[in-house]
Amino acid sequence: MRTRSGNSTQVNQEDSATEQTAAMAGITGGTTATTTSGTAIPVSSASIMPPYVTDVSHHALVKWKREMQEYEDAIEARCATTGEDKVKALRSVKNSFNRQLPKTLCKYEWGTTIEAVTEERIVSELNTIIGNVMNDAIVDIEAVFNAELKMD
Repeated sequence: MRTRSGNSTQVNQEDSATEQTAAMAGITGGTTATTTSGTAIPVSSASIMPPYVTDVSHHALVKWKREMQEYEDAIEARCATTGEDKVKALRSVKNSFNRQLPKTLCKYEWGTTIEAVTEERIVSELNTIIGNVMNDAIVDIEAVFNAELKMD
Protein backbone atom coordinates (compact mmCIF):
# COMPACT_ATOMS: atom_id res chain seq x y z
CA MET A 1 0.00 0.00 0.00
CA ARG A 2 1.33 3.43 -0.88
CA THR A 3 1.11 6.46 1.37
CA ARG A 4 0.30 9.98 0.16
CA SER A 5 3.99 10.70 -0.23
CA GLY A 6 4.38 7.68 -2.51
CA ASN A 7 6.31 5.50 -0.05
CA SER A 8 5.38 1.86 0.31
CA THR A 9 4.17 0.75 3.75
CA GLN A 10 4.30 -3.00 3.14
CA VAL A 11 7.44 -5.05 3.51
CA ASN A 12 8.15 -7.35 0.62
CA GLN A 13 8.31 -10.82 2.16
CA GLU A 14 10.85 -12.00 -0.38
CA ASP A 15 13.24 -9.16 0.53
CA SER A 16 12.64 -9.83 4.23
CA ALA A 17 13.50 -13.52 3.79
CA THR A 18 16.65 -12.60 1.84
CA GLU A 19 17.75 -10.21 4.56
CA GLN A 20 17.08 -12.75 7.31
CA THR A 21 18.98 -15.47 5.45
CA ALA A 22 21.85 -13.09 4.79
CA ALA A 23 21.92 -12.06 8.43
CA MET A 24 22.02 -15.67 9.59
CA ALA A 25 24.74 -16.56 7.08
CA GLY A 26 26.80 -13.51 7.97
CA ILE A 27 27.16 -14.44 11.61
CA THR A 28 30.27 -16.53 11.08
CA GLY A 29 31.89 -13.93 8.85
CA GLY A 30 31.79 -10.94 11.18
CA THR A 31 29.43 -8.35 12.53
CA THR A 32 27.65 -7.39 9.29
CA ALA A 33 26.01 -9.26 6.49
CA THR A 34 25.51 -7.99 2.95
CA THR A 35 22.36 -8.77 1.00
CA THR A 36 22.11 -9.05 -2.77
CA SER A 37 21.12 -5.37 -2.93
CA GLY A 38 24.43 -4.40 -1.32
CA THR A 39 23.09 -3.03 1.96
CA ALA A 40 24.88 -4.02 5.16
CA ILE A 41 22.78 -5.55 7.92
CA PRO A 42 24.26 -5.55 11.41
CA VAL A 43 24.14 -9.00 12.95
CA SER A 44 22.84 -8.95 16.47
CA SER A 45 20.58 -11.02 18.63
CA ALA A 46 17.65 -9.00 17.27
CA SER A 47 18.28 -10.27 13.75
CA ILE A 48 18.27 -13.93 14.82
CA MET A 49 14.63 -14.70 15.48
CA PRO A 50 13.49 -18.13 16.63
CA PRO A 51 10.68 -19.84 14.73
CA TYR A 52 7.27 -20.18 16.34
CA VAL A 53 4.91 -23.14 16.40
CA THR A 54 1.54 -21.85 15.26
CA ASP A 55 0.04 -25.13 14.12
CA VAL A 56 0.61 -28.79 15.01
CA SER A 57 -0.02 -30.16 11.54
CA HIS A 58 2.72 -32.36 10.14
CA HIS A 59 3.68 -29.87 7.44
CA ALA A 60 3.91 -26.96 9.89
CA LEU A 61 5.97 -28.96 12.39
CA VAL A 62 8.42 -30.18 9.74
CA LYS A 63 8.89 -26.58 8.60
CA TRP A 64 9.28 -25.44 12.23
CA LYS A 65 11.86 -28.16 12.96
CA ARG A 66 13.92 -27.17 9.91
CA GLU A 67 13.77 -23.48 10.89
CA MET A 68 14.61 -24.37 14.50
CA GLN A 69 17.75 -26.21 13.34
CA GLU A 70 18.80 -23.16 11.32
CA TYR A 71 18.12 -20.94 14.35
CA GLU A 72 20.21 -23.17 16.63
CA ASP A 73 23.06 -23.19 14.10
CA ALA A 74 22.96 -19.39 13.86
CA ILE A 75 22.98 -18.99 17.64
CA GLU A 76 25.83 -21.49 17.94
CA ALA A 77 27.86 -19.55 15.37
CA ARG A 78 27.14 -16.26 17.14
CA CYS A 79 28.11 -17.74 20.50
CA ALA A 80 31.34 -19.07 19.01
CA THR A 81 32.35 -15.56 17.92
CA THR A 82 31.10 -13.65 20.97
CA GLY A 83 31.88 -16.19 23.69
CA GLU A 84 28.29 -16.28 24.99
CA ASP A 85 26.77 -19.34 26.60
CA LYS A 86 24.66 -21.15 23.98
CA VAL A 87 22.14 -22.41 26.54
CA LYS A 88 21.41 -18.86 27.71
CA ALA A 89 21.20 -17.47 24.16
CA LEU A 90 18.72 -20.05 22.85
CA ARG A 91 15.01 -19.50 23.35
CA SER A 92 13.31 -22.52 24.86
CA VAL A 93 10.92 -24.66 22.86
CA LYS A 94 8.30 -24.01 25.51
CA ASN A 95 8.43 -20.31 24.62
CA SER A 96 8.32 -20.99 20.87
CA PHE A 97 4.55 -21.44 20.80
CA ASN A 98 1.79 -18.92 20.40
CA ARG A 99 0.00 -18.30 23.69
CA GLN A 100 -2.96 -20.67 23.59
CA LEU A 101 -1.47 -23.66 21.75
CA PRO A 102 0.70 -25.13 24.55
CA LYS A 103 -2.14 -24.79 27.06
CA THR A 104 -4.50 -26.64 24.73
CA LEU A 105 -1.97 -29.36 23.90
CA CYS A 106 -1.10 -29.91 27.55
CA LYS A 107 -4.72 -30.05 28.67
CA TYR A 108 -6.30 -32.16 25.92
CA GLU A 109 -3.48 -34.12 24.28
CA TRP A 110 -0.79 -34.70 26.90
CA GLY A 111 -2.87 -34.73 30.10
CA THR A 112 -0.72 -32.28 32.06
CA THR A 113 -0.45 -28.58 32.79
CA ILE A 114 1.75 -26.02 31.11
CA GLU A 115 3.67 -25.53 34.34
CA ALA A 116 4.38 -29.26 34.74
CA VAL A 117 5.39 -30.08 31.17
CA THR A 118 9.12 -30.24 30.51
CA GLU A 119 11.12 -29.13 27.52
CA GLU A 120 12.06 -32.74 26.74
CA ARG A 121 8.42 -33.83 26.81
CA ILE A 122 7.41 -31.11 24.36
CA VAL A 123 10.24 -32.02 21.98
CA SER A 124 9.43 -35.75 22.17
CA GLU A 125 5.70 -35.11 21.55
CA LEU A 126 6.47 -32.89 18.56
CA ASN A 127 8.88 -35.51 17.19
CA THR A 128 6.15 -38.13 17.60
CA ILE A 129 3.77 -36.02 15.52
CA ILE A 130 6.46 -35.47 12.88
CA GLY A 131 7.32 -39.17 12.76
CA ASN A 132 3.76 -40.51 12.57
CA VAL A 133 2.29 -38.69 9.61
CA MET A 134 1.82 -41.77 7.44
CA ASN A 135 2.92 -44.61 9.68
CA ASP A 136 -0.63 -45.55 10.65
CA ALA A 137 -2.15 -44.83 7.24
CA ILE A 138 0.11 -46.99 5.05
CA VAL A 139 -0.95 -50.60 4.96
CA ASP A 140 1.52 -53.46 5.10
CA ILE A 141 1.86 -54.30 1.40
CA GLU A 142 3.50 -57.65 2.05
CA ALA A 143 0.63 -58.77 4.28
CA VAL A 144 -1.93 -57.66 1.69
CA PHE A 145 -0.11 -59.54 -1.08
CA ASN A 146 0.18 -62.69 1.03
CA ALA A 147 -3.53 -62.61 1.85
CA GLU A 148 -4.97 -61.50 -1.49
CA LEU A 149 -2.55 -62.49 -4.24
CA LYS A 150 -3.01 -66.03 -5.51
CA MET A 151 -0.50 -67.42 -8.01
CA ASP A 152 -1.46 -70.30 -10.27
